[in-house]
Amino acid sequence: MAPSMTSSPLHCLTFSLLLALLARSVAIPPSSSPSRGGRHAHSPQHSSAYIVYADHVAKPSNFTTLEHWYTSTVASLSPAANSTRFLYVYDTVMHGFAAELTVDEARRLSNTPGVTGMFKDKAVHLHTTRSPAFLGLDKDSGIWPDTDFGDGVIIGFVDSGIWPESASFSDIGLTPVRPSWKGRCVDGERFNASMCNNKLVGARTFTAGTGAGTHTEWLPGRNEVHDFQSPRDKDGHGTHVASTAAGSEVPGAKLFEFASGTARGVAPKARVAMYKACGPMGFCTTSGIAAAVDAAVKDGVDILSLSLGSQDHDFYKEPMSIALFGAVRAGVFVACSAGNSGPDTSSLSNVAPWITTVGAATMDRVFPASVTLGNGQVLTGQSLYAVTANRTDFVRLTAVAQRLHTKDLVPDRVMGKIVVCAGDLGGDAALGAAVQNAGGSGLVSVATQDWRMEGLVVQAFTLPAVSLGAREAEKLAAYVRSEPYPVASFRFTCRTVTGERPAPMVSSFSSRGPNHVVREILKPDVIAPGTNILAAWPGESPLTYSEEDEDPRRARFNIQSGTSMSCPHVAGAAALLKHRHPGWTPAMIRSALMTTATELDSHGRPIADNGRRGGAGDGATPFAAGAGLVRPQQALDPGLVYDAAERDYVDFLCTLNYSAAQVRMFVPGFAGCTRTLPGGVGGLNYPSFVADLSNGTDARVLTRTVTKVSEGPETYAVKVVAPRQLVEVAVTPATLEFGGEPYEKRSYTVVFRNKYRTPPNAPGAAAGMMALFGEIVWQNDVHTVRSPVVFMWNRREPAAAAVVRHPTAAAKTGLKRKRIAVGSTEQYEFDETSGGLGAGAFGAVFKARHRATGQTVAMKRHSTADGGHATLLREARFLEDACCGGANPFVVGFHGVVRDPVTWEMCLVMECVATSLHDLLRQRPRRSPPLPEATVRAAMWQLLTGAKKMHDDAHIIHRDIKPQNILVDEGQSTVKICDFGLAVSTDERHPYEPAGTLWYQAPEMLLEKPDYDAKVDVWSLGCVMAELVNNGRPLFQGSHDDGQLCAIFDVLGVPDDSTWPWFSSTPFATEVMPELDMQRYNLLRELFPETKLSTEGFEVLSGLLTSNPDMRLTAAAALEHPWFAKVDGLELAKKEKIVSTLPKPHKRQRLRAVCV
Repeated sequence: MAPSMTSSPLHCLTFSLLLALLARSVAIPPSSSPSRGGRHAHSPQHSSAYIVYADHVAKPSNFTTLEHWYTSTVASLSPAANSTRFLYVYDTVMHGFAAELTVDEARRLSNTPGVTGMFKDKAVHLHTTRSPAFLGLDKDSGIWPDTDFGDGVIIGFVDSGIWPESASFSDIGLTPVRPSWKGRCVDGERFNASMCNNKLVGARTFTAGTGAGTHTEWLPGRNEVHDFQSPRDKDGHGTHVASTAAGSEVPGAKLFEFASGTARGVAPKARVAMYKACGPMGFCTTSGIAAAVDAAVKDGVDILSLSLGSQDHDFYKEPMSIALFGAVRAGVFVACSAGNSGPDTSSLSNVAPWITTVGAATMDRVFPASVTLGNGQVLTGQSLYAVTANRTDFVRLTAVAQRLHTKDLVPDRVMGKIVVCAGDLGGDAALGAAVQNAGGSGLVSVATQDWRMEGLVVQAFTLPAVSLGAREAEKLAAYVRSEPYPVASFRFTCRTVTGERPAPMVSSFSSRGPNHVVREILKPDVIAPGTNILAAWPGESPLTYSEEDEDPRRARFNIQSGTSMSCPHVAGAAALLKHRHPGWTPAMIRSALMTTATELDSHGRPIADNGRRGGAGDGATPFAAGAGLVRPQQALDPGLVYDAAERDYVDFLCTLNYSAAQVRMFVPGFAGCTRTLPGGVGGLNYPSFVADLSNGTDARVLTRTVTKVSEGPETYAVKVVAPRQLVEVAVTPATLEFGGEPYEKRSYTVVFRNKYRTPPNAPGAAAGMMALFGEIVWQNDVHTVRSPVVFMWNRREPAAAAVVRHPTAAAKTGLKRKRIAVGSTEQYEFDETSGGLGAGAFGAVFKARHRATGQTVAMKRHSTADGGHATLLREARFLEDACCGGANPFVVGFHGVVRDPVTWEMCLVMECVATSLHDLLRQRPRRSPPLPEATVRAAMWQLLTGAKKMHDDAHIIHRDIKPQNILVDEGQSTVKICDFGLAVSTDERHPYEPAGTLWYQAPEMLLEKPDYDAKVDVWSLGCVMAELVNNGRPLFQGSHDDGQLCAIFDVLGVPDDSTWPWFSSTPFATEVMPELDMQRYNLLRELFPETKLSTEGFEVLSGLLTSNPDMRLTAAAALEHPWFAKVDGLELAKKEKIVSTLPKPHKRQRLRAVCV
């Protein structure tokens, strides 16, 4: 997906905040782009686009064509239905149609005979002179001349259109397209068929539903965006992508004076067919994409390149996955971009095994520029600013508000100054334009260690500006810290430097695995250059985009970054292989690219992951790099390939337990599953391995079949690289012998034996996913066939292990399974009479009313210091999952996320609840009698039930449960947990540091145990229970970490080897031990005698407040205690009125609707 160039809230920081962020290594999130997902609620009469799957075999005989059947079926639904509501008919890669239907029509149509499935249409996003040489392509020798530069192979692009006048699409020296080609060019706005030639052999449009004024619910705040009603490209994305894969040779290509040289695509003589399915701002629909794919396969393309996508769910629910399955069935190789949501784990798009998923890498090319500080220190960065003369005088570095929007960059704040901002993928140029409009003298765009690291994405700035990597930014911070009047100057070289090492690195923005749909299929498959790629650009499109389109510059070439740019590199490489090996299947081409890819950089060291905290020193795992960087020359002769046919993919779908009806969406006429893959879904004949050894699995057995594609007899010997202390890998046979016949096949079996065992109560037994990596290599003197291997366990283990998110949990938690739909604040009216509802470390809360329903809600806006929009969206995902789809009434209700269409500021929308437990407890008079035990029991039953669902169903640890984060609904007598700003998932790597409020932190957290689990929440609930019994007085009140531990052990006794066997091995134990008075007795009962708490109630309290987490109750176990068995749980919550025993809020008190 290409980076969005539209303007957004500026991530400009005060220097104090900047320094704090750098010191804490807190991620500065990407600037927000306009939301393209999430529709508004519609009335039953409002029509929306639906994709309808049909069993074409079931067509009644009285209909002459499928289209006749489809239109008649829709017309029978209502008198208003007519053919103009049809968008597309699918008859090649899948069968059915897309049409505008009301909810009632869709419901009735779903029950019509012959309709096998129906899904609402949805939004999908669009995700070079040096890169061919970087991939080892040479015009005088090797794969280019050997394959005649891909001559005659036709690559189909599903994208934003094409600029036919570009020299990259010249057909000089090309022969006519093959006679079997059925594609055509269609006339339209400023485009006619005569613009096509022997290079551009097809151009059609599939943008129904993406034009101005249509489906604007997908583009909140953006109702009118003009686009050419033709294959002509306004956005620039499609032109850039197509020329990257198949651009003709263009001498003298450059952007200003940068990246000068001869531009050519990876397959310079391949032909281009553009299927425009994306409209304004990179907005596409699944119905249009499916129609484009359907047409491309019918026309006869050889390769499909799609630099777009969204996160997959079940494959049968994804029209794009279904359409691309049909393309592969027809023999078309499909390359798709992995997405730009890195470096987060499980953030991939396009993970189906029939697709080749491409991540992004950096190249060995930089555009150096520097910032000279007032103390003489020179900071080296990058810039595409086209300067005519360097300015050497020093200019004041400005300190501005914590987070600015474009309208806030007023001249009196920035006039004549250099502004320091946190940049992000695609946002730097928009920041520069905004600063320039406000009179700023320059811009320094900095990255922190948690975001882009040293692999800078550069933009064509409109004012003097330099991007700095994390290490240089730290030096800038140190200078500003020491200077009351910091100044700086710029030096621009306008030079392009190649040969920089190490190269490549995995680009920080490139989406990462593991595969969140099927974890046994490794994704991405490969990486290719995707950072700072020069390619063709529409002659009338601005080089950079912002809200006001300030950029007047135009150019024939532009430099762009994203996995959108890496995908066409692989499509071009596939075209070269297709020319040499026209009989190869899509799976064989993918296998050749994967097994010959390299995991080493130009220095012979493992490719670094530029998105990991350690930067260039951290090696990329297969979850980031797949099999490695593609090497087209080596892929031409891979020796062996792993093939897969339609039957293999059908068996894969059957192994996923898809029903016959669901499989029929992929394979029309499918009768039913008769077999599954041996070894599970990991048994697909894939060029990589994932050995899932979770849940105590003793062994995993997987079989692979390789096909010889080289000439003459060959013998291969196997080499295995694995973490032998944890797993034993046995390959049978250990040698593979082939005769001289072409396409001979041999099978081998791999047994992965699990040697790792963790006792249930041993340290490190907390739930989580550990992943280690290795490889299986078949080699001889000529060929090396390498397959990456991932070993997975569901127990956290050695510190050196890479711990990653549990892929199957993505389906449960939704953290990476989907994006949060973003609505508009215009749907709400802010309550001006109540003022703010609260403010704290993580944001401010306001009361609002939904204009249509009148419902009162609370809106939370995050502060910049907390990470802004990225943190808000993360909290939104946690809150949505913790609510368990409405099945957890003891968590504050989640209503969604909205964005201000003017300022682009985002807010979290939640249930508005009366007040917090903290506020109510603090209002109790000092001499009030204790709360009735029945009241405490009712509150604790609700809190523990909410925690149980949160822990067991949603896999979430809250980490900050306290009375301030517990709301009390006065009308329902219900308590609700809120504020998930510090939450983590038990299925992803923990931060391993203390979090939350000191008085409620569990001992193991204070002792810096590296893998604490959900029982830290149980401890916090025990502290809340003690506070309820104790009339609102906190039980443990330390002033710092060791003081808090002393306060805990003064009451519960200092642990020893009998009460907490591994206490002394925790990191902080040796430091705190000398401060303890070695009090060994548990005094808890003395503080809570039977006059305060019954025997059964005390058993619950003491079970929650047990220092040793292995002995502490879980939320589920606590609920099984007889104390809660006296009355049915739900009846208990109804009868024991919580707020009835607490004081009412004072009339003048502001309601605290959510915790902050």
